[in-house]
Amino acid sequence: MPMGKRWTTEEIKDWLSIHYPDQTIPSDWVYKTTDSRVPFVCPGCGVDWTPRIKVLREKQSKRCSRCVNWGRSSKSFEKLKLAVHESGHLLVATEFRDRGTKNKRQRWVSVKCSNNSHPAYWVSAANFFSGHRCPTCAPSGFTKSKPSELYLLTRFKRGYTEFQYGISNVINNRLDLHKKNGWKIVDAISGPGGLIFELEQQIKNAMKVEGVYRRSFHDAKFDGWTEAWSAKDFPEFYTLDALLDWCASVDAREVVAA
Repeated sequence: MPMGKRWTTEEIKDWLSIHYPDQTIPSDWVYKTTDSRVPFVCPGCGVDWTPRIKVLREKQSKRCSRCVNWGRSSKSFEKLKLAVHESGHLLVATEFRDRGTKNKRQRWVSVKCSNNSHPAYWVSAANFFSGHRCPTCAPSGFTKSKPSELYLLTRFKRGYTEFQYGISNVINNRLDLHKKNGWKIVDAISGPGGLIFELEQQIKNAMKVEGVYRRSFHDAKFDGWTEAWSAKDFPEFYTLDALLDWCASVDAREVVAA
């Protein structure tokens, strides 16, 4: 469409029919200025779409503004399908859902794991890339009656070394998720579930006394953020023995203060 020319309604309709052949332009639609809106239906999500002529002319947009997030591009969708396939899952269905933010929608997929007895489950594309998998396969919570491990992780992010601790009955499954987010294990202690749970509670209580959770990560939330701290505002611990010794000193100080 040449710039600077005054187009008639019929010329605009002819141009639209060439560049947007899947759209139906109402016969009574009239072009007035480049700010005139055209009643389209978005091919990406199926919602009513009324783009301005100037937007179509300058950008030749093919999808509505609700389809701007990365998950809607064909390249990203191909990447998602490859990730589903490589994980041993089967892609069952896909749909777009509101993100709670104005004019933003997000791709969700229904996938099925390799265990035929497990039902398909819905997950956002972003969470699937982050490592979220079949909830039926995932261990449910922490069981004190089973053997378990207390672990200590570290990573470098936001300009500082970050630390995180946690407990699990199936540590390898838990660590797979953390590894995708850059965490590396630096120490672990195995033992009965009841003992491991008590050690974790000791760490939590000591850090609560020191106010760690009121200072760390107020600007960033991630899986396990409530059991993490940053070296920018709290000492570094690279072994669980050192961390537990510090916890014992906090407990002793609390006893004296009492």
